[in-house]
Amino acid sequence: GFFLILFTNKNQRFGDIMANTVVIYLKVSSDLGCQNTIKRELRLIESLTGPNIITPNGDRVNDYLIFPSLEFFPPARLQVYNRWGDLLYESYPYLNTWDAAKVPDGTYYYVLTIDELDQKINSDFTILRE
Repeated sequence: GFFLILFTNKNQRFGDIMANTVVIYLKVSSDLGCQNTIKRELRLIESLTGPNIITPNGDRVNDYLIFPSLEFFPPARLQVYNRWGDLLYESYPYLNTWDAAKVPDGTYYYVLTIDELDQKINSDFTILRE
């Protein structure tokens, strides 16, 4: 049989997130003249990596630990640890709402577990209020 794959691409903005949407068409035909076309739309997300610094000082800029595109992968679990490995904060599902209240300035570590992707993203980040 014969098949044709056609890709179309468009950029979409979801708030502050830029996502590419790819539409894939697969057309199949048999020697007997039967035909069928399948259309699938895939959204390609840029990154789920969090910031390397947050500044929770109330100015509404970098006040929260925000992971871009997280709303496309619910639910996710966030765990925040201090430099000694003590768990300071945990949220499931995490909704980009942690403001580091009652946590002093310094270096911390997060583990973001994305159930849908069966993936853990971890990194260090700094809290700086001044």
